[in-house]
Amino acid sequence: MILTLSSDLGTVTDACSWLAPAPSVAGCAKFTTLESGVKLVTVVRYVDVLPSERSHEIEAHELCHVVAQLQKSLLDDPCHNGNHGVLTRW
Repeated sequence: MILTLSSDLGTVTDACSWLAPAPSVAGCAKFTTLESGVKLVTVVRYVDVLPSERSHEIEAHELCHVVAQLQKSLLDDPCHNGNHGVLTRW
Protein backbone atom coordinates (compact mmCIF):
# COMPACT_ATOMS: atom_id res chain seq x y z
CA MET A 1 0.00 0.00 0.00
CA ILE A 2 1.43 3.34 -1.06
CA LEU A 3 -0.27 6.59 -0.11
CA THR A 4 0.83 9.85 -1.69
CA LEU A 5 -0.74 13.14 -0.63
CA SER A 6 0.01 16.40 -2.41
CA SER A 7 -1.21 19.97 -2.16
CA ASP A 8 -0.03 20.49 -5.75
CA LEU A 9 -2.85 19.58 -8.14
CA GLY A 10 -0.37 19.33 -11.02
CA THR A 11 1.57 16.64 -9.17
CA VAL A 12 -1.63 14.66 -8.60
CA THR A 13 -2.70 15.08 -12.23
CA ASP A 14 0.73 13.86 -13.41
CA ALA A 15 0.68 10.87 -11.06
CA CYS A 16 -2.80 9.96 -12.31
CA SER A 17 -1.99 10.57 -15.99
CA TRP A 18 -2.97 7.00 -16.89
CA LEU A 19 -6.62 8.03 -16.34
CA ALA A 20 -8.64 9.40 -19.22
CA PRO A 21 -7.73 13.06 -19.80
CA ALA A 22 -9.57 15.43 -17.50
CA PRO A 23 -9.13 19.14 -16.75
CA SER A 24 -7.99 18.28 -13.23
CA VAL A 25 -7.83 15.05 -11.31
CA ALA A 26 -8.21 15.15 -7.53
CA GLY A 27 -6.92 11.62 -7.00
CA CYS A 28 -6.68 8.08 -8.21
CA ALA A 29 -6.05 4.52 -7.11
CA LYS A 30 -4.00 2.04 -9.07
CA PHE A 31 -4.05 -1.71 -8.50
CA THR A 32 -1.25 -4.07 -9.55
CA THR A 33 -1.85 -7.80 -9.29
CA LEU A 34 1.10 -10.03 -8.38
CA GLU A 35 1.47 -13.65 -9.52
CA SER A 36 0.15 -14.74 -6.11
CA GLY A 37 -3.06 -12.85 -6.79
CA VAL A 38 -2.27 -10.25 -4.12
CA LYS A 39 -3.09 -6.71 -5.21
CA LEU A 40 -0.72 -3.85 -4.50
CA VAL A 41 -2.60 -0.58 -4.08
CA THR A 42 -1.27 2.91 -4.80
CA VAL A 43 -3.43 5.87 -3.82
CA VAL A 44 -2.60 9.43 -4.88
CA ARG A 45 -4.83 12.27 -3.77
CA TYR A 46 -4.99 16.01 -3.55
CA VAL A 47 -5.24 17.69 -0.15
CA ASP A 48 -5.86 21.39 0.51
CA VAL A 49 -3.31 21.34 3.30
CA LEU A 50 -0.72 18.64 3.84
CA PRO A 51 -1.21 16.75 7.10
CA SER A 52 1.57 16.28 9.60
CA GLU A 53 3.93 13.35 8.99
CA ARG A 54 2.30 11.56 11.92
CA SER A 55 -1.21 12.00 10.47
CA HIS A 56 0.00 10.81 7.06
CA GLU A 57 1.60 7.72 8.59
CA ILE A 58 -1.57 6.93 10.58
CA GLU A 59 -3.75 7.26 7.47
CA ALA A 60 -1.42 5.03 5.43
CA HIS A 61 -1.33 2.46 8.24
CA GLU A 62 -5.12 2.30 8.56
CA LEU A 63 -5.53 2.03 4.78
CA CYS A 64 -3.03 -0.83 4.90
CA HIS A 65 -5.41 -2.70 7.22
CA VAL A 66 -8.32 -2.10 4.83
CA VAL A 67 -6.39 -3.44 1.84
CA ALA A 68 -5.09 -6.43 3.82
CA GLN A 69 -8.55 -7.27 5.21
CA LEU A 70 -10.03 -7.30 1.70
CA GLN A 71 -7.36 -9.83 0.69
CA LYS A 72 -7.28 -11.89 3.89
CA SER A 73 -7.68 -15.15 1.96
CA LEU A 74 -4.41 -14.37 0.11
CA LEU A 75 -2.15 -12.88 2.79
CA ASP A 76 -1.70 -12.28 6.48
CA ASP A 77 -2.10 -8.68 7.61
CA PRO A 78 1.33 -7.19 6.72
CA CYS A 79 0.70 -3.83 8.35
CA HIS A 80 2.66 -4.58 11.51
CA ASN A 81 5.59 -6.41 9.90
CA GLY A 82 8.90 -4.95 10.96
CA ASN A 83 7.58 -2.34 13.38
CA HIS A 84 4.74 -4.05 15.31
CA GLY A 85 2.45 -1.12 14.45
CA VAL A 86 4.63 1.48 16.17
CA LEU A 87 4.65 4.94 14.58
CA THR A 88 8.15 5.64 13.36
CA ARG A 89 8.10 9.29 12.27
CA TRP A 90 7.59 11.79 15.05
